[in-house]
Amino acid sequence: MKEKETIELLKSLNNKIDVLQAKSADKKPIEWISKGDLAKMLDCDISTLHNWSVKGKIVPFYLGGRVYYDRYAIDKELLASRIDK
Repeated sequence: MKEKETIELLKSLNNKIDVLQAKSADKKPIEWISKGDLAKMLDCDISTLHNWSVKGKIVPFYLGGRVYYDRYAIDKELLASRIDK
């Protein structure tokens, strides 16, 4: 590889690294919320959360036999689609 090609490749890689760093800086850390806490927060029954999960409106995460939800993803979904009970 020629020196000029190597320099261009390095510049391109540096630009891509800068873009990735900027994107990762904008992301918030995941705040896990239990299904019980989420049901209280939304003033709905746990079965409603289950139905929304089955329909794909919200995404559950399973850990050690328990169900959790990403608080920021739920907030984003609520703003985007205005989930109705």
